[in-house]
Amino acid sequence: TLMLSKDLHVYMKRERMYEQNKNQMFSVVFRQCSEAVKAKLEADDWYKSLGSSSNVVGLLTLVRTIAYYYEARQYPFLAIHSALKTYYPHYQRAHATNDAYQEAYTSLHEVVEHCSGSIGNHNSLVDYVLKNDENSPQMCHQHLPRS
Repeated sequence: TLMLSKDLHVYMKRERMYEQNKNQMFSVVFRQCSEAVKAKLEADDWYKSLGSSSNVVGLLTLVRTIAYYYEARQYPFLAIHSALKTYYPHYQRAHATNDAYQEAYTSLHEVVEHCSGSIGNHNSLVDYVLKNDENSPQMCHQHLPRS
């Protein structure tokens, strides 16, 4: 039982350290936010539960959502362009694990979708080309000689 007591003591010490680190990290991330972002965070219902549990990952997710929502709403073309500019050159580095690559890829893909973009198919651009390009099938059909 002495060994079990020591193990329990070590576990409890690590658990306290983990909670302290989580609280500190949550505080650091929150302090890095602008006043406007802090106000939006504090107005969000989910933030209240994040703060009570010092959920750093949840806080970062909420900050990202606020930032992308603002950019996508204010400047939709720029938001899609920025997301795609980050997405397309991404590749798996030589020493990256498959899991790390998959996580980064999924995150980048989610950003593109969040901005209402799509990978490889931009319907608005396709529509534009079809309406304005003289070589598009629709335009060629209009210029065919009638018999």
